[in-house]
Amino acid sequence: MIENNGQASKFFPKTYWHLAHPGSFLLHNVFLSKGWCSSISYINTMPNLENAVSPYSLRAMFDEKERVWENVRKNKFPYLPSRKGAIFLLDDFEFSNQLNETWFRGEERLVLEVYVKEDSILHTADSLWLDCISEHWEENALRYWKGDMRENAIPEVLVHGDVYFQDWEKPPFGMFPFVK
Repeated sequence: MIENNGQASKFFPKTYWHLAHPGSFLLHNVFLSKGWCSSISYINTMPNLENAVSPYSLRAMFDEKERVWENVRKNKFPYLPSRKGAIFLLDDFEFSNQLNETWFRGEERLVLEVYVKEDSILHTADSLWLDCISEHWEENALRYWKGDMRENAIPEVLVHGDVYFQDWEKPPFGMFPFVK
């Protein structure tokens, strides 16, 4: 258990992994928050913060495919976390490294260990459902939100709530870690 704002926090028993850009403000913000990070979707539930955005949620607001995915979620699965404001995690270290090499080839991404606070809302979905032409968006979005997995699934874990990076006191975390 870790203390957060004077209260002891419990975590899901599983370790997760986040792929972060080394120049991300996440590294700075997690350091300042002593290991903690809240999803934008969770921050949006706080008074006067309903319009808070992250770089991903801002980009997703103008993406037609993400709008379809969000409409299907709102209409059929409103209790699941929104892709537009979730923290995206992976649930296997080796797989995280493989995806890092595949998805971000030529980019430097950090594979960071993270724990999810027990009262957070999680959804695991196969990201391969996103790879389709527009005629299949609604059908695939429905399968994504149902949690259907393909044979060679690439599962992503969406988190609405708080996560904790236990190594927050070590590099790459820190005050403006992207400034050299």
